[in-house]
Amino acid sequence: MPPTGIIGLFLAAVNIGQVSAIFGIISILFGLLILWKPNIISYLLAIYLILIGLGSLLSAII
Repeated sequence: MPPTGIIGLFLAAVNIGQVSAIFGIISILFGLLILWKPNIISYLLAIYLILIGLGSLLSAII
């Protein structure tokens, strides 16, 4: 049974590497956006998002 719904169509249209790269870029951008208004919790969240984004980009490249 093929995947249904918008997410299923999106995953069927592109391969997992491209999805991972897009997710990585979005995570890095959100991390940088959070750093725009810094406090201690947003620093931790931004570092977390940027690390996830870098990991996703690295896995997409490999």
